[in-house]
Amino acid sequence: MLSSTSVHQIRESYHHHDALIAGNETKILSAVELAEGISLCKRKGFFVQGIFLYEKSGKDFSALPQHLYNRMEENYRNCKRRAGREVIAQ
Repeated sequence: MLSSTSVHQIRESYHHHDALIAGNETKILSAVELAEGISLCKRKGFFVQGIFLYEKSGKDFSALPQHLYNRMEENYRNCKRRAGREVIAQ
């Protein structure tokens, strides 16, 4: 069962994802919020969405604290690797 905080974070990440696709960013998420969104996408199996948040957000993640930056990069690489497997398997 997801906590209400996790559900809210997932919704925020998906709203941002959808706004990026539509070219209509109504709310700009911080680098920390995007990093958390990428992490949630990885944990919940939404690998393509995690990749999209990283690549299309236009955020400069270098301002993140080093431990958060490293974790976000690992989550992104994991999404890339796992999304590739899904495409091959289908």
